Amino acid sequence: MTHPLSGQLVAADQLQSMRKKIAADPAVAAGWKTFEDKMHAYDAAKLAEMKAHWLELDDRAKKLGGHKVFTRGNYLRIMAYSLADLSFHYKMTGEKSSLEGARMIGNWIASEPKWLAQGAQNGWIADLWTADFSAAVGLAFSFVGDALPDEERAQWRDALSHKGIEPVLADWIDPQTRIHALDSMGHNWWAVCVSGAAIGLFAVRDTHPGADALLNRIADSFVEFFNYPGNVLQNKHRNFGVTGEFIEPLGYLDFTLHNTLFMLDLYRDRFGRDLAAELPVLEKVCDYYMANLETLEGKIYRPNFGNMHSGADSVGAYNHYPTQAWLWLANRFQRKDLFHLAQKTNPQPGKFLEFLFWPESFEGASFAGAPGCCVFESTGEAVLRDGYEDTSTFFTIKTGENWNHNHADAGTYILCSAGREFIIDAGTTEYSNPLVYSYFKKAEAHNVILHDGRGPRDEIELLGTKHMGKIAAHLFGADYRYLLADATGPWEGVYNRFYRHVLWIGDFIVMVDDLMATHAAPWTQLLHYRGKAETQPGLTTIDNNGKVLKIHHLFPVAEKIETKTGYLSSAIPNPTKYEFKISETSYLAFHYPGPDRREKFIQVFDLPDGKEKKIEKIEAPGVSGARISTADDTWEIICNHDADGRKMHQNSRVKFGSLETDAFLVVVHRSSKGTLRSLGIHNGSYVRSNGAILYSALLKSDVHIIHESSRIGFESALTAPAWADFATEEAPDRLRRIHLPAGQAVIWMER
Repeated sequence: MTHPLSGQLVAADQLQSMRKKIAADPAVAAGWKTFEDKMHAYDAAKLAEMKAHWLELDDRAKKLGGHKVFTRGNYLRIMAYSLADLSFHYKMTGEKSSLEGARMIGNWIASEPKWLAQGAQNGWIADLWTADFSAAVGLAFSFVGDALPDEERAQWRDALSHKGIEPVLADWIDPQTRIHALDSMGHNWWAVCVSGAAIGLFAVRDTHPGADALLNRIADSFVEFFNYPGNVLQNKHRNFGVTGEFIEPLGYLDFTLHNTLFMLDLYRDRFGRDLAAELPVLEKVCDYYMANLETLEGKIYRPNFGNMHSGADSVGAYNHYPTQAWLWLANRFQRKDLFHLAQKTNPQPGKFLEFLFWPESFEGASFAGAPGCCVFESTGEAVLRDGYEDTSTFFTIKTGENWNHNHADAGTYILCSAGREFIIDAGTTEYSNPLVYSYFKKAEAHNVILHDGRGPRDEIELLGTKHMGKIAAHLFGADYRYLLADATGPWEGVYNRFYRHVLWIGDFIVMVDDLMATHAAPWTQLLHYRGKAETQPGLTTIDNNGKVLKIHHLFPVAEKIETKTGYLSSAIPNPTKYEFKISETSYLAFHYPGPDRREKFIQVFDLPDGKEKKIEKIEAPGVSGARISTADDTWEIICNHDADGRKMHQNSRVKFGSLETDAFLVVVHRSSKGTLRSLGIHNGSYVRSNGAILYSALLKSDVHIIHESSRIGFESALTAPAWADFATEEAPDRLRRIHLPAGQAVIWMER
């Protein structure tokens, strides 16, 4: 049976649409000119040079083995991408030089005995190389197959079926031969392998036996992949959270989607099944991408948690393909903000899928509508931000897990403000570099607190994280943001409690760490920064190109501050492999005595360009905290030590001056004249002032009460609905009652 559009992965009307975009859109026209120049460079001399280099890599792989096999495979993989580009160019222009270049590379790949590099060492017959060869050769075959001599056409078709599609399906899909489950490999592998085979299968759908039945099986399996819930015995966690987050770092989400999204269109246009509609989490992925952006100096950065790397080149490096994913998602879900992101990072298309997905008429002038502060529950990450401008403040913290592409970094955080990076993460480097395991993956490379010189156990990187870290609570108000990051799980064996409370109020951030270790021993707090750092007792100043962040270390008092040598990575373009430049950099280690297994670390981050402040310690029996004063306002942040779980059968009451509370944290904001402007209560059920109620509820929760001249506002985050009583200091006898709902809420009432 011959199917409509048989073997055509891109239909004539889609090609015509791309030609119209080239003619009408200056950005697309500029991209096409650059692309054509690149294709014209594949002349006889370059092709001969490529062939000679291939023979050299092939010889070295045979003689030396090891990573040289991967280098050989990666080079051929890059050539497969060139094959797809040349074939696309020929289809658009009919230029014979592109056809001849595609023929040379295609014959070269088709004659390979096996399309794999990594899998052979494990006894597999398919791996990521198999998948990418299948997708690239399938795409090329659909573009130039009719122009090939009969013998070459048969060779390409047979290679696609027998060296690409069949091995992948045998290892990953076929019930009689399958060796992989959804959770037996790193999370991205399954989707990458199977989508690559599916694209190849669409290209030879008429000649591959049982193609339609296989395509249906693949489609059903993809629904399961996106819904994968995790596995207790394997210490594996769900692939996607309900808010679109992916369990691996962002670059691996790009990689997961790089063939998958095009495949979804093939199912809709060639198979009549809108598979994307069966994957509702895809729409949520838009916000996940948008949330994880740092906009600095006209460039886009992404948080380099796990196996990402630092700098603006963290977008699109190491064989990851964000632009085409962002364009596809922007088109599918009509997200102008996501299209603007694609334009900001890549102003013009440069690859086939970018030309295909680039919208014909779509305006994306700003990030309007993009998400603000976000919590991603299944990965234990939170993002706090006040906008998407280059000068916006961006704070993100990670708890999550330690497995595979994730690092021993639960509790680490990143802070950017005023157009500068200040608190950074080291990132990663290529897997073959010993520094991956000796430095980048270890806790020492992250902004965490070591105990007795210890980070998480190294074996967790292979065994997985039994108890995930999480964002245990959060309250996002208009100018008051709070979150509680529970990083304890990945630090099993080191900490019984590793809680980071973060308060962002106006132009300062307060971090309160509530720690309980397995035994009494010294602590070491690590701080990785960008810029020039100067330290003195109680204060670290970071100057990054004229913008200054001041960090006040209030509690405890450091015995020693040590400058240590670490590393940063940046991607280097290389025609034969993916590699990084590693540079040495300094970071700070603050050493503290450990007379007790419990400790409360309190730091105040005074953000750049803020008001002049006086920052002081608050210290009393059972209490520590910070007093932050400006000409107009004073904030007192009070930490109740008895509210850290040590009390049994009693509530954790504490008195400080005129205040009495059972909350772990209380934030009292007053004007310079002493008028109460707001009251923050975190993990508390009551606050009294001079014995009179300011707030009371039976449920301990997070509430921010705003006192204005004519009204009172409640910004709350409750785990269950609760009734609360409250009063003002001016009218303590006028007790009022309010019903606060579960979850995040904002309620205003007359004073």
